[in-house]
Amino acid sequence: MKSNLIVFLLFLSQIMIAQCRCDSLPDLQELLSCKPTLFKNGAKIYRQYDCDSSWLVFENPQKVKRLLTSEYGGDLYLAGRIGFVDWTEYNSTFLMIESTVSGCCQPPNGILFDKNTGTRKKDLGPIVYQTEHMDYPFVVTLDNGNLQFLHLDSGKTFRVKLPRNRIANTLRYAAVIFPERLFIESKLENGVVTLIYGYQTSEKEEDWQHDQVIVDLKKHLK
Repeated sequence: MKSNLIVFLLFLSQIMIAQCRCDSLPDLQELLSCKPTLFKNGAKIYRQYDCDSSWLVFENPQKVKRLLTSEYGGDLYLAGRIGFVDWTEYNSTFLMIESTVSGCCQPPNGILFDKNTGTRKKDLGPIVYQTEHMDYPFVVTLDNGNLQFLHLDSGKTFRVKLPRNRIANTLRYAAVIFPERLFIESKLENGVVTLIYGYQTSEKEEDWQHDQVIVDLKKHLK
């Protein structure tokens, strides 16, 4: 127990020192960028790594650092493809995109963080869609076969119902594992989001059909 605590404290001390190299793996510099992402409030996020591990650091405007995630050991070449692989800034939060596999086809998870403190606010699970527009800060997930919209700054939610059992039947007929992958196209224009998805009403392969959900996000900003 004592030895584990010592290792943990040594690791925490690493985030106070900028590290972005491993002499035995020089090509990692082409795969892992340590360039910080600067937020509008003065906070920033940046990746660090050495030959043993990689980690993400949040630094608030007062220069206080918080460890967001770390991967000790394993294949460092997967550090940019598994775990926290991307992030988007909003007005008071930022959304981390977490990949649990390298490659196809599991949908990414979303984890919401406070932009001023770097504290973890909410695990959203698999994501159907997210805006990348600070004026329309929404993320979409599935909840019991319906779409749930979450305002990423206020925390308010609203639901858009899909035809009853449409998603569940499609998962059965098409042997689809992840329902989020049924949503194949999206666009955001003037605050109106359009989500296009496929579904099946029988086991016939040629029975694929498409429908769309159109939502005016401007009506849900307050």
